[in-house]
Amino acid sequence: MRNHLKILAAAAVVGLGLQSAPALAAEADLWSAIENRPELSSLAEAVEKAGLKETLQGDEPLTLLAPDNVAFEQLPSELEEMLKKPDGKETLAALLRHHIVEAALPTKSFDGETEVETLDGSKLTVTSIGDQLMVGEARIRKADIAASNGLIDVIDKVLVPEGLIVPASGAE
Repeated sequence: MRNHLKILAAAAVVGLGLQSAPALAAEADLWSAIENRPELSSLAEAVEKAGLKETLQGDEPLTLLAPDNVAFEQLPSELEEMLKKPDGKETLAALLRHHIVEAALPTKSFDGETEVETLDGSKLTVTSIGDQLMVGEARIRKADIAASNGLIDVIDKVLVPEGLIVPASGAE
């Protein structure tokens, strides 16, 4: 049992860096992994409110492009207010599905420009620039955090899909 825990701890430590760790065993699913990371508390709250917790607990391998708390703080105030309203749940879900890719894609698999498809059906461009990876305009801060059902890449911006309806200021 102790060796098993040591292996899991080692997997978690390796997964924190910018190295790929998809083959390592991880004890937590994507939901548990973000729920237990203080820098992703805003994302965890949004996922729960949007009803996507089960998606991140499923068996299907996924890559979660996870905006950190600072990224959520940078959202335009109109969008932030809309997402907080009770009827903003579907818009929030659409926004978050734009951050989930239907495959566990280690960052080492990206070279140059690569398109990936998200759960909302849209495509995102992942660009390798030197030792940095960008997803659209977001920079990947921490890559390939291993979970039992996929990988998490922490990003510095919330990716707003084209066509997401954001009401004008003062609109109800």
